[in-house]
Amino acid sequence: MSTIIDEVAIPFCEQTHLKFLKSPDGTSISIPFAAPAPSVGSLIFFIDADDEADEATVAVGLGHIPAERLSDVALLIAKHNARFRFVTFSMTAAGGLAADVCVELAFASERVPLVGLAFTRLHRAVYTILPELQKVVMDGNQGAPMTELANGQLSALLASMTSHSAQA
Repeated sequence: MSTIIDEVAIPFCEQTHLKFLKSPDGTSISIPFAAPAPSVGSLIFFIDADDEADEATVAVGLGHIPAERLSDVALLIAKHNARFRFVTFSMTAAGGLAADVCVELAFASERVPLVGLAFTRLHRAVYTILPELQKVVMDGNQGAPMTELANGQLSALLASMTSHSAQA
Protein backbone atom coordinates (compact mmCIF):
# COMPACT_ATOMS: atom_id res chain seq x y z
CA MET A 1 0.00 0.00 0.00
CA SER A 2 1.14 3.51 -0.74
CA THR A 3 0.33 6.67 1.15
CA ILE A 4 1.05 8.72 -1.98
CA ILE A 5 -1.46 6.73 -4.02
CA ASP A 6 -4.14 6.90 -1.30
CA GLU A 7 -3.62 10.53 -0.25
CA VAL A 8 -2.44 12.16 -3.48
CA ALA A 9 -3.08 10.22 -6.70
CA ILE A 10 -6.58 8.96 -5.92
CA PRO A 11 -7.80 12.37 -4.66
CA PHE A 12 -6.40 13.92 -7.86
CA CYS A 13 -8.39 11.46 -9.99
CA GLU A 14 -11.53 11.95 -7.93
CA GLN A 15 -11.28 15.77 -8.08
CA THR A 16 -10.83 15.70 -11.86
CA HIS A 17 -13.42 12.96 -12.43
CA LEU A 18 -10.91 10.58 -14.01
CA LYS A 19 -11.74 6.90 -13.96
CA PHE A 20 -8.89 4.82 -12.63
CA LEU A 21 -7.87 1.37 -11.52
CA LYS A 22 -5.74 0.72 -8.45
CA SER A 23 -3.09 -2.02 -8.53
CA PRO A 24 -3.60 -4.93 -6.11
CA ASP A 25 -0.48 -3.96 -4.17
CA GLY A 26 -1.67 -0.34 -3.94
CA THR A 27 1.52 1.21 -5.32
CA SER A 28 0.10 2.51 -8.60
CA ILE A 29 -3.04 3.47 -10.43
CA SER A 30 -3.83 3.36 -14.14
CA ILE A 31 -5.95 5.86 -16.00
CA PRO A 32 -7.20 4.68 -19.41
CA PHE A 33 -7.65 7.23 -22.18
CA ALA A 34 -8.83 7.05 -25.74
CA ALA A 35 -6.04 8.22 -28.02
CA PRO A 36 -6.72 11.22 -30.27
CA ALA A 37 -6.55 9.01 -33.38
CA PRO A 38 -8.27 5.60 -33.63
CA SER A 39 -5.22 4.05 -35.32
CA VAL A 40 -3.16 4.72 -32.19
CA GLY A 41 -5.44 2.65 -29.95
CA SER A 42 -5.78 3.26 -26.23
CA LEU A 43 -3.38 5.05 -23.95
CA ILE A 44 -2.98 4.07 -20.33
CA PHE A 45 -1.45 6.66 -18.05
CA PHE A 46 0.07 5.38 -14.81
CA ILE A 47 0.81 7.08 -11.54
CA ASP A 48 3.42 5.10 -9.62
CA ALA A 49 4.47 5.95 -6.09
CA ASP A 50 7.68 5.52 -4.17
CA ASP A 51 6.81 6.36 -0.57
CA GLU A 52 10.40 5.86 0.62
CA ALA A 53 11.77 8.44 -1.85
CA ASP A 54 8.59 10.54 -1.52
CA GLU A 55 8.18 10.62 -5.30
CA ALA A 56 5.42 10.03 -7.80
CA THR A 57 5.95 9.20 -11.46
CA VAL A 58 3.28 9.83 -14.06
CA ALA A 59 4.00 7.70 -17.12
CA VAL A 60 2.50 6.36 -20.33
CA GLY A 61 3.58 3.72 -22.81
CA LEU A 62 3.23 4.89 -26.40
CA GLY A 63 3.67 1.59 -28.19
CA HIS A 64 6.37 -0.14 -30.20
CA ILE A 65 8.28 1.50 -33.02
CA PRO A 66 9.31 -0.63 -36.03
CA ALA A 67 13.10 -1.10 -36.32
CA GLU A 68 13.32 0.77 -39.63
CA ARG A 69 11.81 3.91 -38.02
CA LEU A 70 13.86 4.01 -34.80
CA SER A 71 16.30 6.71 -35.94
CA ASP A 72 13.51 8.99 -37.22
CA VAL A 73 11.53 8.57 -34.00
CA ALA A 74 14.69 9.17 -31.92
CA LEU A 75 15.08 12.56 -33.64
CA LEU A 76 11.42 13.37 -33.01
CA ILE A 77 11.57 12.54 -29.31
CA ALA A 78 14.82 14.49 -28.92
CA LYS A 79 13.02 17.53 -30.35
CA HIS A 80 10.14 17.09 -27.92
CA ASN A 81 12.44 16.42 -24.94
CA ALA A 82 13.90 19.87 -25.62
CA ARG A 83 10.43 21.40 -26.03
CA PHE A 84 8.79 19.91 -22.93
CA ARG A 85 11.18 20.64 -20.09
CA PHE A 86 9.63 18.38 -17.44
CA VAL A 87 8.54 15.51 -19.68
CA THR A 88 10.96 12.76 -20.66
CA PHE A 89 10.32 10.77 -23.81
CA SER A 90 12.39 7.58 -23.96
CA MET A 91 12.81 4.65 -26.30
CA THR A 92 14.41 1.26 -25.74
CA ALA A 93 16.76 -0.29 -28.28
CA ALA A 94 13.93 -2.67 -29.19
CA GLY A 95 11.60 0.26 -29.98
CA GLY A 96 9.48 0.53 -26.84
CA LEU A 97 8.42 4.16 -26.58
CA ALA A 98 7.30 5.83 -23.34
CA ALA A 99 7.00 9.23 -21.67
CA ASP A 100 7.04 10.23 -18.02
CA VAL A 101 7.21 13.03 -15.48
CA CYS A 102 8.76 12.42 -12.06
CA VAL A 103 7.60 14.58 -9.15
CA GLU A 104 9.44 14.98 -5.87
CA LEU A 105 6.87 15.47 -3.11
CA ALA A 106 9.16 15.68 -0.07
CA PHE A 107 8.87 19.42 0.51
CA ALA A 108 5.54 20.08 -1.20
CA SER A 109 2.77 21.48 0.95
CA GLU A 110 0.13 20.98 -1.77
CA ARG A 111 0.84 17.50 -3.11
CA VAL A 112 -2.38 16.80 -5.03
CA PRO A 113 -2.08 19.85 -7.33
CA LEU A 114 1.59 19.02 -7.94
CA VAL A 115 0.72 15.54 -9.20
CA GLY A 116 -2.10 17.12 -11.20
CA LEU A 117 0.37 19.49 -12.83
CA ALA A 118 2.65 16.58 -13.73
CA PHE A 119 -0.29 14.67 -15.22
CA THR A 120 -1.39 17.71 -17.23
CA ARG A 121 2.12 18.31 -18.56
CA LEU A 122 2.48 14.69 -19.63
CA HIS A 123 -0.98 14.57 -21.19
CA ARG A 124 -0.33 17.76 -23.18
CA ALA A 125 3.10 16.59 -24.37
CA VAL A 126 1.82 13.17 -25.43
CA TYR A 127 -1.17 14.55 -27.29
CA THR A 128 1.17 17.04 -28.99
CA ILE A 129 3.66 14.42 -30.16
CA LEU A 130 1.18 11.71 -31.24
CA PRO A 131 0.19 13.21 -34.64
CA GLU A 132 3.86 13.75 -35.53
CA LEU A 133 4.79 10.31 -34.23
CA GLN A 134 2.04 8.67 -36.23
CA LYS A 135 3.17 10.49 -39.38
CA VAL A 136 6.81 9.44 -38.90
CA VAL A 137 5.83 5.81 -38.35
CA MET A 138 3.25 5.73 -41.16
CA ASP A 139 5.60 7.33 -43.68
CA GLY A 140 7.99 4.46 -43.10
CA ASN A 141 5.31 1.78 -43.42
CA GLN A 142 3.66 2.81 -46.69
CA GLY A 143 0.66 4.27 -44.87
CA ALA A 144 0.09 1.35 -42.49
CA PRO A 145 -1.28 2.54 -39.12
CA MET A 146 1.08 3.01 -36.20
CA THR A 147 1.54 -0.05 -34.04
CA GLU A 148 -1.25 0.36 -31.54
CA LEU A 149 -1.26 -0.71 -27.96
CA ALA A 150 -2.62 -4.21 -28.06
CA ASN A 151 -6.18 -4.65 -26.86
CA GLY A 152 -4.85 -7.75 -25.13
CA GLN A 153 -2.53 -5.52 -23.09
CA LEU A 154 -5.49 -3.43 -21.97
CA SER A 155 -7.53 -6.55 -21.15
CA ALA A 156 -4.66 -8.04 -19.16
CA LEU A 157 -4.22 -4.78 -17.27
CA LEU A 158 -7.92 -4.55 -16.47
CA ALA A 159 -7.96 -8.15 -15.29
CA SER A 160 -4.97 -7.60 -13.00
CA MET A 161 -6.12 -4.34 -11.46
CA THR A 162 -8.75 -3.72 -8.84
CA SER A 163 -11.33 -1.13 -9.81
CA HIS A 164 -11.66 1.72 -7.32
CA SER A 165 -15.41 1.74 -7.80
CA ALA A 166 -15.60 -1.92 -6.80
CA GLN A 167 -13.81 -1.08 -3.56
CA ALA A 168 -16.11 1.79 -2.69
